[in-house]
Amino acid sequence: MSEVAAAEARDVHDVLAPIIEEIYARLAQDEPVMLTEIRDRVEAGFVQAGYRAKRPAGWQRRVLVVRLDEIGDNVLNSAFLRGLRTLYPDARIDLLVKPSVYPLMEHCPYVDEVLHVQMARSMQLGDLYFWAYRLSDEVLWARQYDACIVPRWDTDETWSSLLALFSGARERIGYSEHVSPLKAKICEGMNTFLTQAFLTPPHVVHEVEKGMYLLRLLGVEHPDGKLELWLSSADVAEAKALLAKAGRGRAVAVAVATREGRKTYPPTLLAKALGELADLDVTFYLLGGPEDAEAAAVVEHALPAGRTVNLAGRTRLPVSAAVVALSSLYMGGDTGMTHVAAAAGRPVVEWFCHPMDTVVSVNSLYARFYPWRVPAIVLRPEHAIGACTEKPDVFEEIAGCHSRSDAHCIQTIDPHYIALAARRFLS
Repeated sequence: MSEVAAAEARDVHDVLAPIIEEIYARLAQDEPVMLTEIRDRVEAGFVQAGYRAKRPAGWQRRVLVVRLDEIGDNVLNSAFLRGLRTLYPDARIDLLVKPSVYPLMEHCPYVDEVLHVQMARSMQLGDLYFWAYRLSDEVLWARQYDACIVPRWDTDETWSSLLALFSGARERIGYSEHVSPLKAKICEGMNTFLTQAFLTPPHVVHEVEKGMYLLRLLGVEHPDGKLELWLSSADVAEAKALLAKAGRGRAVAVAVATREGRKTYPPTLLAKALGELADLDVTFYLLGGPEDAEAAAVVEHALPAGRTVNLAGRTRLPVSAAVVALSSLYMGGDTGMTHVAAAAGRPVVEWFCHPMDTVVSVNSLYARFYPWRVPAIVLRPEHAIGACTEKPDVFEEIAGCHSRSDAHCIQTIDPHYIALAARRFLS
């Protein structure tokens, strides 16, 4: 940070700190505070601090992209970042992500810097408000962003539009809270902090398409939706060493679990599906985080010795991504690694919890997150079961299956069909 930028950051702190801290004290006491009051008083503070003055001649445009969501969301955002760089070839572009995602984003060639920050201690408005203030005060104000872009279309529990306001950017761009009934319900008032809040037409469904549509709105005439994966040579070398040391035949990467129980295919059934492929000369590389170690162990112990390499919780994220990129086939549920496989151009066998006899709406995960532009077979339950046969509410329709924590409809997918799908790519 230059001495001039540091001094200007101190100036804006002196102006805004009393305003923001007074509002926070009211929020902490559960006193109602209008979102328009937050916006108007913070914006007035930036005007007073000189943040809305005309930029000097030769000023380099500065853009902040906020993606405080998960691995898959950020991989699907790779095409957006490339398109944004074509729009602003000479600008400074920074990307803000969560620490868990940073290892996959740190080598992005289209941004000048990848920032990663710990999230607020809770998703309550008061905590998010103070977190956004502290982050802006300590990191963002000195960078003097002209624009802050929030590409997330879905509901946003982190209220990134609030962070966009606090960042100091005069242009704050994102998707409207009214793009779906669910977002309108959960994120009511979020548009208050944006200067441009866009809606999407009905034909723009997949998350990559939403990124491309936003680029067109910003001025990119023909954005390309090709995904990219940015891995270091060291991560690729480590993955190659793993495959050379432990495996036999072709490599098949298998994500054994997801972050949600309803999206996770039971490991006993997954082991049956993989067991049907025992006649093929392949090794299954079991992927996941430390929280997936138990599921991976179930699969590992059910298959013949030497046919699996259990990497769940034992490798760094970019190395796991490199294993996927080097594999002949990827198998998994609705999880970030599925989109890593798509970005790497690997064929995909995916199991999805959304039953085929339930409504697929604009908000449905199946419509928005299927494997993008790669050969893929997606298996879904033929019928909803139990309570899932009833009409879903706005929260339940996104996944088709109403269960939140346990495998439910997804467990009715026959493992034989998963094996047949894999065999189609491997034979």
